[in-house]
Amino acid sequence: MAKKDMDMMDHPPIWRIDGKSLLQKFQAFEKDGKTLYRNISTYSGWTSQAKALYVGVKVTFVFQSRYDTVVEMVGIKNQEEDESSNDKPEEVVWVSKNQQQDYEISEELRSHMPDFEIYLQTLISQALDNNFLKEIYEENDDYFVERVKIIDELAEERKRKILEIVQWNDKFRNSLDTWPCINVMITKNADMCQACSNQPATKLSQLYGQPYNQETLRSREPMPSEVDTKNYEVCDRCSNLSQMYNKVSHQKYDYYSQCKSTVTNTRVTHPSKHTTTILRDLLANDHWIMGLFRSMCTTWIKVDRLYQEELNVKNDGAEAEASKEESSEATETAT
Repeated sequence: MAKKDMDMMDHPPIWRIDGKSLLQKFQAFEKDGKTLYRNISTYSGWTSQAKALYVGVKVTFVFQSRYDTVVEMVGIKNQEEDESSNDKPEEVVWVSKNQQQDYEISEELRSHMPDFEIYLQTLISQALDNNFLKEIYEENDDYFVERVKIIDELAEERKRKILEIVQWNDKFRNSLDTWPCINVMITKNADMCQACSNQPATKLSQLYGQPYNQETLRSREPMPSEVDTKNYEVCDRCSNLSQMYNKVSHQKYDYYSQCKSTVTNTRVTHPSKHTTTILRDLLANDHWIMGLFRSMCTTWIKVDRLYQEELNVKNDGAEAEASKEESSEATETAT
């Protein structure tokens, strides 16, 4: 499991080493109240340098065939272990997946649960009908459009907070807004960070995916100026913050993709089920909806905390500088 995903997602994907140089992705899905993982045809590079970006997970097999594998994650490797040790597998310390840090959702965020339910209904409807978002914006359907705007604005607020504490150039920020996915690898290049130009680069951020219309979520072809702006060598700080920014920026698209995947799975397993029945059944799945809502709020809370921490550090520095100046002036007066 990628360490960056652990801090940003409730059910991050896991990866299986495939051969000597590839990782195969396992995507999370819900079944009978459990979170399971199914292999998909997405791969990433695997090198000895990339090992530091991941943490081991323990799984049990639920189903396996020639082409499909479904597993359940039961533990996460203790990250405080010495990675260079030669401990036997049975001596590895596994932490239960349920011991992950929980974030208390404030009353203010909880008040947006009704808005989120309609927001999610909108995304499910878009997954069922690719013209749905286009039509509600053309018709200015307040019931859906206003709720979508409310959730979008909450995400925009978090984007603004991140942008307040970084010094990214426009090219890097625009790339983050354009490409919905990001992959990070370690780089040994000693050049300066291509995002802030303040620190040496330590990571290679690879942006990818399909550009899309922010309003209708329909895929679009990348513009010529966007095609060559996908790889950036960045410092640790910009790497961490850009991953968080990318997640918030593409929040709606990510949730739409999850809805689309759920709808597709339902249509495959129940081909005769009518569209309205699929919509009704998904909206009746309180466990699924609450999980998505908590995941969204958790991301926002992490941004809020990070923003406040940055402000505290900045204020402490300003106070220390002011105290230093006062002390210097007092010394000069005494002299």
